[in-house]
Amino acid sequence: MLPQVLAGLAALSILSAGCVLWLQRFQPLFAAVAVAALAYQGWLVSRRPAHRRTRPMFWILWTSAGTTIVVFAIWTALWLRYR
Repeated sequence: MLPQVLAGLAALSILSAGCVLWLQRFQPLFAAVAVAALAYQGWLVSRRPAHRRTRPMFWILWTSAGTTIVVFAIWTALWLRYR
């Protein structure tokens, strides 16, 4: 039983390492999509008439912007740490 468990863990480890390598390769694409989505969201909010821009709409917009900034900061910190 133990050899099968160890073989399974090794296969999972290899799969995880492969996924990490692909995620690193696609990181610029993820960043571009995040910035494009945030710009599109801001464009949608700015197109609405002033009387239809609600407080929850701005909360969603600023939460999205904050999340994007935090993710970019973490990516940058990890890149600087492990380069």
